[in-house]
Amino acid sequence: MTWRPALTEAELLANDAQQFASLGWGNWDMLSGAVRWSDGLHRIFRADPDMPWSLEYLCDALLPEDVSRFAEFIIAILAGDELAWTRVRFVVRGEIRTLDLLGRPLAATDGRPWAVHLVARDLTPI
Repeated sequence: MTWRPALTEAELLANDAQQFASLGWGNWDMLSGAVRWSDGLHRIFRADPDMPWSLEYLCDALLPEDVSRFAEFIIAILAGDELAWTRVRFVVRGEIRTLDLLGRPLAATDGRPWAVHLVARDLTPI
């Protein structure tokens, strides 16, 4: 049994929306190395809730033929402040999962990105 603090109504609704629509989000701080994932992203990747994946680990889970597409996606995020989109496949516990990813940079006042924020939608058939 694990103990978790009670969620607010907004947090409960957000968790329900992520679960019902197979959505999740993640944030990778490139300065501190901190990684934050929503419950939905942990569900999609079947990852330990206390151990969100680094971008490097995420890259290791890509199908080899999708690595360049994911690299172009990350480059597009870091190059501008508009949303970037891609569809890529990951191997998660032996299963191929297809995800649509939307991403944007979080930029400092000087315009340089310091973090990557992604939203994922799992398209893998249930």
